[in-house]
Amino acid sequence: MAEKMKKRIVVSIIIFILLIIFLSGGIFLFKKNTHKVSKEPESGTKTIDIKKEEKKAKTNGIKSVTTLRKQQLIDMILEVAQKKEAAQENQKETNGEE
Repeated sequence: MAEKMKKRIVVSIIIFILLIIFLSGGIFLFKKNTHKVSKEPESGTKTIDIKKEEKKAKTNGIKSVTTLRKQQLIDMILEVAQKKEAAQENQKETNGEE
């Protein structure tokens, strides 16, 4: 009879430990999910899709876009766009003079 009591106590302790582990895991997941950052951008900020920007850069002739940082990539795209605008303006001026 004493051995049956010991087995029941051991089984109860194991079930109690598993219950504590299960509950602490649930609490951890609950806290993790409540601290997620919202996917909507804050007012006044813009989100940039880096894949679209890489495609723009490749079409504009910028090489090794995947090795650049985001800001470097954006700066290069803007620089190329400014050069294209300047070239178009020069072309309009030369066509207008003829």
